[in-house]
Amino acid sequence: MVQSRATSLGKLDESDAEFHAFVDHIVAAFNPRKVIWFGPRAQGEPVVPDSEYELLVVFDELPDWKEMSVAIRLSFDRRFSLDLRVRSSTEWEHAQAVRGTIADEIGQSGVTLYAR
Repeated sequence: MVQSRATSLGKLDESDAEFHAFVDHIVAAFNPRKVIWFGPRAQGEPVVPDSEYELLVVFDELPDWKEMSVAIRLSFDRRFSLDLRVRSSTEWEHAQAVRGTIADEIGQSGVTLYAR
């Protein structure tokens, strides 16, 4: 099972358990380079129960990010709302280098759930 700041604080609820199962599935089925959980839930901030989970999945090579995003979404029957971002490692490294962007924020405060 993936580890996160929120679970280490003992804040695992039913949606969190399903989310972590989803991340485990992504790792097993799609072999990403990195999976980063970001946003208020990842930071352990209070959220309403149906708040979305925000996830970035980084791949070594990614010919078509839209196609991969759809494939990931359709591969797991989930009941939680999801903001899924999919990038190649090259795109991710370039995006992170630009200060003040969402990529910079994710790089600074996101929780890495998986990396190889």
